[in-house]
Amino acid sequence: MIRNRISLMLLPIALALAVGCNRAAGSQPTAKVESDSTSQSKSQPTPAQFPERKQLIDEFFEADRLSRYGYEVRKLTKKVEIEDPDGQGHMKSKLIDVSYSVIKRHGKVMAEFEGPYFGMGNFTRFAFFDFLRNGSEQLIISTIVFRGGRHWVISLQPEFRVLFDSADFQVGREDVYVIDLDNDGVYEISLEATAFYGMQEKMYIGEIPLPEIIFKYDPKQQKYLPANALFLDYSMRGLDDELRRLSNERNYLSNRLRILLLYIYAGKEKEGWAFFDDTYRLADKEEMKSRIQSVLNDDPLYKYLRESK
Repeated sequence: MIRNRISLMLLPIALALAVGCNRAAGSQPTAKVESDSTSQSKSQPTPAQFPERKQLIDEFFEADRLSRYGYEVRKLTKKVEIEDPDGQGHMKSKLIDVSYSVIKRHGKVMAEFEGPYFGMGNFTRFAFFDFLRNGSEQLIISTIVFRGGRHWVISLQPEFRVLFDSADFQVGREDVYVIDLDNDGVYEISLEATAFYGMQEKMYIGEIPLPEIIFKYDPKQQKYLPANALFLDYSMRGLDDELRRLSNERNYLSNRLRILLLYIYAGKEKEGWAFFDDTYRLADKEEMKSRIQSVLNDDPLYKYLRESK
């Protein structure tokens, strides 16, 4: 159902980025992993104990317009001006076509949904899926680019309401996943945190950690909210494997940052920084800690977790 041409559109970009980003990693010291409480995990459930994530790519329609529950959702296009490199190191203005969405009821525009775009534009798609399993399907709008995307979950029945906007927490790439971790019949949403794309001066893009963030539906607030701390065993799964990777000289920073973020997004920030202090042995430790904290301070997901304590 999803358009096959999306892969063809993105392939040249992926190849170009791979060439530009695949620089050799420098030799760095190997950290010794201490056997204290901050750098060792407890006995963890095996992956078989958790349900498998469901990817929603097959739920999307190849359509520019859908109708349901008296609402109409339409994909539209417009031209926007962007600054794009001209191949000679200079930025040049150009007009590109980008897609966006509107929802109408009785001919009246209820809301517009505009996602990210870049030099090749973007791609917008729709789906209906029963996230809440309450007998009425919710609308998904996804506007995606290479390595990025903005995803909305919208209730149309019994009333119009945006239940989730991935941009509120700076999460999500091209795909949307769901999982029912507590077996309550309501799907959780699973997306990647992308805040640390901002550290490409310290790691090439393929190294950058993209921790999985779980969002659980809160019926009181009628929204999906971050919930890694509620599903701690799931959120921290694989920690033993991550710790074993610390003996690898390659990806020195990213291996430690990945574990730090597992702790932080699971509500265990103190333990995370204790782990980082214990295992990061390079001379630039304080500089690196400051750089990581600056990214976190700008991260809406981190801000939400701090404010909701």
